[in-house]
Amino acid sequence: MQFFYPYSRKRRDVENKIMDYLDLKGYKEIVTPTFIYEDNIYQDLYEPLKSKLFKFVDRNSGKTIILRPDVTLQVALAVLLADIELPAKFSYAHYIYRDEKQHANLKREFKQIGAEVFGQNSIETDIEIINLAVDVLNLVGIENLVVRVSDSQIIDKLLDSYLDVKLMDKKKSILRLINKKNLSSLKELPLGKFGSILDMLFLRDIDALLNIEPIEQNVSDLIKISQKINKKCQVFLDFFYYEYPIYHSGISFDIFSENSLLCTGGRYGNLMKLMGKYIPATGFAINLDKLMDFLYTKEI
Repeated sequence: MQFFYPYSRKRRDVENKIMDYLDLKGYKEIVTPTFIYEDNIYQDLYEPLKSKLFKFVDRNSGKTIILRPDVTLQVALAVLLADIELPAKFSYAHYIYRDEKQHANLKREFKQIGAEVFGQNSIETDIEIINLAVDVLNLVGIENLVVRVSDSQIIDKLLDSYLDVKLMDKKKSILRLINKKNLSSLKELPLGKFGSILDMLFLRDIDALLNIEPIEQNVSDLIKISQKINKKCQVFLDFFYYEYPIYHSGISFDIFSENSLLCTGGRYGNLMKLMGKYIPATGFAINLDKLMDFLYTKEI
């Protein structure tokens, strides 16, 4: 990957502006290794990334080494292994390496900027992270933002409470259909009461959802979050949502401008639990290359 002036200069300026702002807000920079031993991290990787790893063999140990496919996992591992006082806030600006298919229109190397909070489990933290991401995008001149906020726990709780036991073998298929927002195919399944509730989720019938056990608190929290997000943004509460395969656990969000996805984020405490110890964690990530492409098209 190569960049020429003046694009290269502006790219550097945007990165520095964002990192300086995150530092000002108390998110201190962390630097992680470009490569890591595969057996240290493979089992905890987000499932789709396992087939996108750049690998090579360490001549000294004979072990397989991978180039960094994800920063959040490395930061989480550092927090688990180091004696860090919680809560703790970090920022980073790192290159990511993923072996994408040649014609998938995805870059194999790109820079990602992000912020993470560890040790705080509250909707106030969710609000802080979402507003921080909004502020960062505003900082580099992007307005007219749309924030989609959701909570995968809503679907999990409804499945546990209302899906017929006879349909449990179809659970993965149901989750995939919800992930694709394929309501028409879902209606072809004998989902019973769970199907009726899915209609309420799809239609965003908030009054009805606030009276459904056991999701009342989740729905209420989403409403509270939406009320505290920067008033200049348009907020969309997406109840008919499930992240599959799952990375975030609980609150998640995406930020768009002019239909371009510029930022993703949310809670991932369960990822920490899989790594050996549950620590509440939430954060966001911005693909700097996509951000620069968006800014460039705005100028021409």
